[in-house]
Amino acid sequence: MPSAGDTRILSGILIIQCDLPEAVVWVDERRIGEVGMLAAGIRVAAGAHRVEVRHDDRFPRFLDVTVASGEKRLVPVTLAEVLD
Repeated sequence: MPSAGDTRILSGILIIQCDLPEAVVWVDERRIGEVGMLAAGIRVAAGAHRVEVRHDDRFPRFLDVTVASGEKRLVPVTLAEVLD
């Protein structure tokens, strides 16, 4: 555990698992990139985050995720298809 004077940012990793590699991931209202390009995960500060996954042909999915320092958090996401 870091000491009180330690200025390192405590972080964890979000791993978004989605069957649509071209779906776009947003974390805390910031565009991160396509799922297929994020296989190694997304480093985030420890704490609560708002995750959104979007795809043009699917309904978006919003999740509130909490990540502990040093944690690798797998986030499985299924997007429902938009029916015309």
